[in-house]
Amino acid sequence: MRLLPLVVLLLVANVASAYDPPSVVHYTIHGTTDRELGSAMRSLGPADPTGRRYPGRADWNVSWTYRWQSQGNRCSLTTPSVQLKGTITLPRWEDRDRADPELQQRWDRFLAALTVHEQGHFQFGVAAADELRRQFVSLKSNKGCAPLEAEVDRLGRSIVEEYQQRDRQYDVETSHGLTQDAFL
Repeated sequence: MRLLPLVVLLLVANVASAYDPPSVVHYTIHGTTDRELGSAMRSLGPADPTGRRYPGRADWNVSWTYRWQSQGNRCSLTTPSVQLKGTITLPRWEDRDRADPELQQRWDRFLAALTVHEQGHFQFGVAAADELRRQFVSLKSNKGCAPLEAEVDRLGRSIVEEYQQRDRQYDVETSHGLTQDAFL
């Protein structure tokens, strides 16, 4: 089943239509047994902020820019823009052709499930960016532009923090993808 890398790429590319899809990067692992593959992912997989390694990882960052229009004490945003950047890191198994066909099939299932799980993480970035866009459209101030600027930044940080917390909870609820079949 050599079409799997193409299927994985297509799944990742279709994650978010309003934003650029996340970039996909790979780290190389070697082995011909599930034990060897597991060991390679535990030692080479992407690390979280605490240094713990996992088979895959999704990182996202939401940022925003804006301009405002001032009329006396009234101030409103005229060109709010929200950007989302993301990266999904997945393993690339180099010794696949030397391994048992049953292990190849389990790997295909695992990699597809891991990809879906990591896309789930990226979706929290998409949701945060969408929420920011919705909220920014209606922001106005009768106290001038400095308070509006402070409100935009406070709101932006608050929304991003909320979705980062939801992203962390997603791993708790899915046991880092285990409940979604992301295991060998």
